[in-house]
Amino acid sequence: MDDEYVLEKFPAFLKQKIQSGDVVLPTNTKFEYDKILAYRCIAREDGDCTKVNRKDMRSYYELGKIPRGVDRNSPTWYAASLNKNKRDLENVMHFPRPKKRIAKGYVYQEGGPQESEEGNHINWWLYSCASFDEFVILEG
Repeated sequence: MDDEYVLEKFPAFLKQKIQSGDVVLPTNTKFEYDKILAYRCIAREDGDCTKVNRKDMRSYYELGKIPRGVDRNSPTWYAASLNKNKRDLENVMHFPRPKKRIAKGYVYQEGGPQESEEGNHINWWLYSCASFDEFVILEG
């Protein structure tokens, strides 16, 4: 991560972690890639029609959560987690669930680098300027 221009695009908390060497993005992280259709579990109360936004894409770090088996210096702790397969996401998140919805949209390079692990999981390290205008909330 020598490119200061790219580094400046990250939110301050992630930029600091990368600069200090506490967080190292995986070697298979892609900064240039085609759009990837993806799904994410988000929270919505019944009748809440708020569009998908940055709050919906917070990482575990931003939520203050430490999932079992995830180290605080793991780059995955700082990434938004998405899935390429809606059915897989429904299974992992135990859908249907009250107050939870699925958002559908594209992971795109202008929004930040991504790593597609084996299977359908995507880690997306968001730039500060990432937009979610093309994401929609699916019914039910």
